[in-house]
Amino acid sequence: MTPGAAPAPSRSAHVLVVEDDAANRSVATRLLQRAGHRVTACADGREALEVLERGDVHCIICDVRMPLLSGRSLFEQVEARLPGATRCFVWVTGDASQPDTRAFLDRTRQPVLAKPYEATELLATVAVVVQRARAVGTDDA
Repeated sequence: MTPGAAPAPSRSAHVLVVEDDAANRSVATRLLQRAGHRVTACADGREALEVLERGDVHCIICDVRMPLLSGRSLFEQVEARLPGATRCFVWVTGDASQPDTRAFLDRTRQPVLAKPYEATELLATVAVVVQRARAVGTDDA
């Protein structure tokens, strides 16, 4: 293994990256792909909802604040349409200290990574969420 490279997961997971910032989306996508995951990248929540409705997603890396359909609105729609998928979210935000954002994130009970996050932190969090998703039978891969 090359220095700084993450170990490949025992089974590739399908990770959805939902991030409106193109540079952040690209970095996360490349990092997860190098770790052996299959990645679908979306620029907003509307695109992500279309992917989620097709199924086969093990982890959703999602920014909270996005235009068109925010991470919060995406989560609420997933709660209504695909409730099992709510346990697959990992939030990434630079806004976690705002009271309304903090209350929302606490309500979801999902992991939160503060921007900027470390690559190792992202990969470790994804591994935990994927393992949890597979343990409760949401693994369609």
